[in-house]
Amino acid sequence: MTLPAKEINLTDEQKQKGFPEKPFADPFRPPDEEELTAAQKYSARLLELAAHGARLTPEEHDLVLALRHEESARLNNDHKMLASALIAQGRFEEAMAADPERAVECDQLIVARDRDDQDRCDCPDKEHQEIHGTHVAPSEYVVRRQYVPQRNNFAYLIRCNECGQLNLAVTPHHAITQYHSDRMRAIAFEKANFKKK
Repeated sequence: MTLPAKEINLTDEQKQKGFPEKPFADPFRPPDEEELTAAQKYSARLLELAAHGARLTPEEHDLVLALRHEESARLNNDHKMLASALIAQGRFEEAMAADPERAVECDQLIVARDRDDQDRCDCPDKEHQEIHGTHVAPSEYVVRRQYVPQRNNFAYLIRCNECGQLNLAVTPHHAITQYHSDRMRAIAFEKANFKKK
């Protein structure tokens, strides 16, 4: 975790030797409490809990791995690994700077993060024919759970099958949850009938 720099007062001798006038970030300086955002406090707390063997949710475990990968990537100067770790942490602007090849992906994720939770594309839902009836399949699907530091919360990354529009929503809309619950009921019904035979 890189922190903002404290003011550096250079002497005339240091200026002549070419020391930078502008303060730089010191990764070894312990952070001041007021410098930490809520997301940084949460990340630090997760690392502390993981170090003590606490049980974490799968999403929290993935975030801890991303924090550790970030530290390793910075030590090894691995820009691709750093960008992946920053994306997993929801720090898309920093990931874009770390690996310009992933700029398009990061830009799409930034737009998705800033989009309203209930914003859906205009692509039509499709009827999906199955053994136990017809289900209306929404055009969108959940890609993964993604940490969003601006909300200090995890959100669902939702992508449309037709147009590719992304959205980061705290809760998926009703059509997605209804479709998945219908599918789970159909699968359970099929398993129950299979056992009877």
